[in-house]
Amino acid sequence: MKADEAVTPAATDLDEATFRFCTPRQTKLILATLLICMLCAGLQAEVIGVAATTIATFFHAERELSWMGTVGALAQVTGVVAFGKAYDQFEPKALLLICLVLSIVGSIVSALSNQYIVLVAGQGLVGLSRAGIIVGNATVLAIICPDKKTRAFYLGFISGAYAIMIKVSPLVSGGLLALRVNQAWRGVFWVSVPIQGLLIPMVAMFPALRRRPARWSQLMELCPVRISLHSASLIFLLLPLTGGRYTGVLSFKGPLLISCYILGPILAAAFIYTEIRQPEENQMLPMNAIKKHPRMLMSLVILTISPALLIVSGTFYAPPYLEVVRGHSPFTAAALQLPSILLGSIAAVFAARLYHQGPRWAQGIGVIASILQILGSVIFYAFSKHVSIYLIHLSYSMTSIGAGLTFAMGMALIFEYVPESRFGAAASLMNLATSLGAVIGTSVYGLIFQGEFQIFVDRSVAAALAAAARELSSANATIVDTQASPIGLGAAPAFDMVYHNTQRYASLYLYGGAGLCSLVAALAMGRHSVSK
Repeated sequence: MKADEAVTPAATDLDEATFRFCTPRQTKLILATLLICMLCAGLQAEVIGVAATTIATFFHAERELSWMGTVGALAQVTGVVAFGKAYDQFEPKALLLICLVLSIVGSIVSALSNQYIVLVAGQGLVGLSRAGIIVGNATVLAIICPDKKTRAFYLGFISGAYAIMIKVSPLVSGGLLALRVNQAWRGVFWVSVPIQGLLIPMVAMFPALRRRPARWSQLMELCPVRISLHSASLIFLLLPLTGGRYTGVLSFKGPLLISCYILGPILAAAFIYTEIRQPEENQMLPMNAIKKHPRMLMSLVILTISPALLIVSGTFYAPPYLEVVRGHSPFTAAALQLPSILLGSIAAVFAARLYHQGPRWAQGIGVIASILQILGSVIFYAFSKHVSIYLIHLSYSMTSIGAGLTFAMGMALIFEYVPESRFGAAASLMNLATSLGAVIGTSVYGLIFQGEFQIFVDRSVAAALAAAARELSSANATIVDTQASPIGLGAAPAFDMVYHNTQRYASLYLYGGAGLCSLVAALAMGRHSVSK
């Protein structure tokens, strides 16, 4: 059978076809649409990275800066499993259309917001829809492409495009801010709306991809109790990490903080218990596959968490470091990160097919990628004080290449261990890992920044009081204004160290820790066969 022939769902030799369920023209349409969908998802994921400080200043919400980066990721991580179950049960085309509409609505809400909490809510809606778009892309590609190597190549290609757009998105926002237009930051939310509007008719032209999709009247079969348990457990577990303890929006102190740490594990255990007791066709996650290949699948999950933690968190917080410490403009701060992620994405695409050569290949590439991540983090920590920017480029490039390799490995191999009817669950598992990495990365970055900022404030206040005391004792004067800003008393240059120390400590502990976890996961993969 020719690879470009259309294959009907009733064909008996589906596994011999490169693509199925669609004609060659429909195949090109689907691949192009999936690519553009992922580019839009990457654009929305980090487009506010460069504009974050401008937006926070406009709303006088500098202390709530971390919420812009974490709310969208938190909404994404809580919705990804539900979307995976939905894609296994309903027609993927209809679900993709719904997610695109939700994403457009969320972007418009953020763009038109006049209150910070409304903007954050809009980003939460965008994050929820992004979960459905990413899971839907992986599920559709896995359904139409049964050939393992071809599927791995396209998954690596689309994932690489997503990672590239995550780094390009700060360029877009930096370019918009460079226009010096009044409230130019609103444009960063409008930029993806027309593109997604064009995607809606493209998705509508998809062929039917499910042989017997469930009727929409069966919506309650999506296990609302388990979805609620899953979402609530993640919210309670992750909210204390988001920096909410430092914000005026929510205050996680005392009993409220303790309740988060208690309820989170209890609800997570309840979700896992109810999930294990379900038959395979009703499970939201591929629990049977995890039981059969626990070492391999858990290793793949860890290898997928690591790159998301590196790429997403670095994109959100690296531009302020390059602006404040290195003196770059918002546009150049974003542009300086692009070469490193290009290298990582290229490595992911070309290595995607190598993972199927055997377990030793996959394990070896995972070890090499993890070592690159560790070395990159150590180089930045040790040499970031140097004036030369080339060492920073080297650090970013090494971590990006390692992250790209491990991410492609997880996405390429996960579909080998689940049946076709559970492709949505497999995609949701890996994207759940990606979302967790994004939330953990941005949250830890935010906590480190808040800690360094508090140290700066305490030292500045102490220096101001000491200077005032010396002036009082020497001149026998009276302090007229005791509420003077410490920054106005000569402490402003020290503020550079807030971003510098944040980036250094995050590089060592966050990036280095992620690389170490990836190394352990790669070594623990064992000798399970990676080909059927």
